Amino acid sequence: MDKGQGVIVGVDGSDSSWIALDWAYREAARRRTRLRVLHVRGIAHPLQHWLRRRSAAAPPGSDRVLEEVDGHLPELADAPASVEKSAPAAKLSTLSPAPDLVEYSKDAELLVLGAVGSSGTREHLFGSTALRCAASSSCPTVIVREQPHEVRRVLAGIDGSPNQLDVLRWAFNEADRHRAELRVVHVIWPWEWPPYSESETAQAARQMVRFAVEQLPASPSGRGVSVVAEVVRHKHPAQELLDRARDADLLVCGSLGTGSGEVSASLVHAAAKHLRGAAEAGAEAASAADRTAHAFPSHVVVVPTEPEPKFSWEWDELVEEERDWNRQQFAPQPDDVMRFELP
Repeated sequence: MDKGQGVIVGVDGSDSSWIALDWAYREAARRRTRLRVLHVRGIAHPLQHWLRRRSAAAPPGSDRVLEEVDGHLPELADAPASVEKSAPAAKLSTLSPAPDLVEYSKDAELLVLGAVGSSGTREHLFGSTALRCAASSSCPTVIVREQPHEVRRVLAGIDGSPNQLDVLRWAFNEADRHRAELRVVHVIWPWEWPPYSESETAQAARQMVRFAVEQLPASPSGRGVSVVAEVVRHKHPAQELLDRARDADLLVCGSLGTGSGEVSASLVHAAAKHLRGAAEAGAEAASAADRTAHAFPSHVVVVPTEPEPKFSWEWDELVEEERDWNRQQFAPQPDDVMRFELP
C-alpha cells in the first residue's frame, strides 16, 4: 500500500493523543515514510455558536496543540522521512472530528488515534471518534492504548469471509516488520452449527483457517514468520479476542466481515473504556467483557474491509477446490491448534 500521506496521527492535546503520537512517530520511522500530525476537532458543544460564555473547559486551540508536538516526539536513531504539522480547517465536522479524519485517510497508509480524547463528555462515549474512524477509514486505523513497547505477538481474528485475507495479510506483514509471532484465531459459536453437527463445523473451520494461512505470500523481509492458528468454540468472537489479547501487543480485525461490524466496534469500545472507565465502574456493575477489557494491553488495529467484496466468486471457487481436495486427503483432525512456519 503506497500512499502519499504516509502515517497520519490525530492529536487533540490529551494524554492519550500524545501516546498515539509517540507510537505513530516510531511506526513512520520503521516504515521509512512521512508522518503527518493533524489537529482536527469538531464543535465542542452543539449550541457553541449560540453560547455567549466560552466554557473554561474548552479544548486547547490548534496553535497551542501543534506547538507542543515537538516536545512529545521520541528520540530515535532513525526518524520518519519527514514530519508535517497542520490544523486544516474543518470541512465536514460538526460535533466530531471523525468525518475529517476519515477524509484524510484516503491518502494514508495508517491512521493513528488515541483511545480517548479531550472531550468533556464521559469518555466521549468511550472513544466515539476512534469508533467512527475505525468503521469508515480508507486505511487501517490503529487505536493506541499504552506507551509504545516492543511488538512480539500479533493477534488476528478472522471469520471465514473473503474479506479476511486483507486482515490476515496486514497482520502477517506487521508481524514480519516487527519480527513478531502471528496468532490467528477463528471463533465458531453454537448458532453456526445447524443443520451441521458441531464436529462437522469445527472440521470445516480448521480447513478454512489452514487454507487462509496458506494464501499468505513469503515474508517481505525474507526472515520468515511463525504462525499459530487456532479454532475456538462456544464463545462470542469479541469476548474471545479480548481474552486472548492479554498476551498480544497488536489485536487486528476487519471493519466488516460476515456480520455488520459489531465485533470491531466491541473491540474499539473496550479499548477506550479500559483507559477511563475502570475507575468509575463498580465491580458488581462491570460486565465480563468490561472486566476483560481492563486487563488486555494490546493496541487495536481495524483493517478496512468491503461489505460486499469484489471478485468473491474467485474466493468461492478456490474454497470449493480446497474443500474437495481436503475431503480426499485428510481425515478429521481433533486438534484445533495449527502451527506454520512461513518462509
